[in-house]
Amino acid sequence: MDFALPDNVAANTIYYLNTKVVLASAANWASPGYEIAWSQFKVPVASTQEPVKRAQHGSLTVQEQPTRIQVKGNQFDVSFNKVTGLIDSWHFNGQKVLETAPKLNVWRALIDNDIYQTKQWKPVSNKAYWQQYGLHWLQHRLDDWQYNFDSNNKKVQVKAQVRVAPPKLAWAIKTVYTYDIFASGDIVVTVNGELVGDVPETLPRIGLQMKVPGHFNDVTWYGRGPGEAYIDSREANRIGMWQTTVDQLFTNYAVPQENGNRHEVNWMSIHGNEVGLIAVGNPQFDFSAHRYNMENIDQARHTHELNKMDEIEWNLDYKHHGLGSASCGPDVLEKYKLKADDFSFSVRFVPYSSNQDPTHIAKTIL
Repeated sequence: MDFALPDNVAANTIYYLNTKVVLASAANWASPGYEIAWSQFKVPVASTQEPVKRAQHGSLTVQEQPTRIQVKGNQFDVSFNKVTGLIDSWHFNGQKVLETAPKLNVWRALIDNDIYQTKQWKPVSNKAYWQQYGLHWLQHRLDDWQYNFDSNNKKVQVKAQVRVAPPKLAWAIKTVYTYDIFASGDIVVTVNGELVGDVPETLPRIGLQMKVPGHFNDVTWYGRGPGEAYIDSREANRIGMWQTTVDQLFTNYAVPQENGNRHEVNWMSIHGNEVGLIAVGNPQFDFSAHRYNMENIDQARHTHELNKMDEIEWNLDYKHHGLGSASCGPDVLEKYKLKADDFSFSVRFVPYSSNQDPTHIAKTIL
C-alpha cells in the first residue's frame, strides 16, 4: 500500500495514516461500507515550514494594590490575588473568560472500582485508602509570592509558592505556580509539586481544576475521541479532531461518578458565541468539562441528585490513576497506577474570539 504526504509538511502538525476494514457487500447484519476494524499509524515526518510565532503587540502594564495586582495588555486584563496566589479575574475583549482560578487538584469523583473492596484482589478500597490520607480535603496556603517584568515589557512572570496539604496529617505537596503572561494575551501556567512527609502511594489524578462561564458550551479538541477515554481504557477512541458540546461530554452513569474524560489531547478550545479559551499541552493532557461540580458528582447516588451549576467546571489533567476493575476483579494494573511522585507540568492558555480559528492558534509558538 502506498500513500503520499503533502508537499509542504505543516509546522507543529502530527500526521497519521488511517486504515479501516469495511464490508464490500451487504450482510444480514450490516450494509456495504460498514466499518469492521480500524487502525492508526503515526507517520514520522519533519516539517518543511517554520512555525508561526504569536505576535506580541503593545506593552504590558502592572497596577499594584494591597491585595492584588492587575496585568493589562492589548485586549485583555488579568488580576492575581496576593493572598491566595491564584488568578482573581481574567477578561478578554471586555468579557470574562474565567470564573474561578486554575488550581491544583488531585481528587476525583470516585468510580465504582474505587469504592468496592474485593478481598481476593486487594485489602482495602481506593476510597478508604485515599481518604485515610485526606486527599478529598486538601487545603491551599500561600507561603510566598512575587512578580517581575522582562526588560521590554512584553512579559510578566508571577510566581506563588503554596503548601497544599490535608489538615492534621503529616504530609504535603509543596507547590509552585508560575504564570508567564505575554503581551499576546497568552498565559502559560506551570505547576511544580514536591511531595514531602508520609505521602500516599498513589493519587487519583494530578491536574488543574477551574470554572469558566456557563455559556462556554462548545468544545473542540485534537486527541482521542469521540468518547470518554482513560489511560487504561482508550483503545476504542482514535486520534483526530472532534467537536461537541459540554452537555454531550458527560457520560450519564446510573450512579454518578467520574466520567467524560478525554485522553491524549494536544490542544482543546472551549467557547461561547463571542470569546473562549484555548488550552495547549506540553505536549498532551487529559480534559473534562461538566455542568456539575466534582463534589456533587462524588456525593450523589442517583442522577436526580445532580444539580446543574451556572458555571462549567473544567479539568485539565497531567495524569490520571487508571480505572481498573476492582468492583468485580483486580485493581488497576501496576503500569496504570498514578504514583505519588514529584511532578511538573504546564499548560498554555490563549483567549480568543470565536470567529478565529483555534486550530491555527494552537499551532503557533511563543
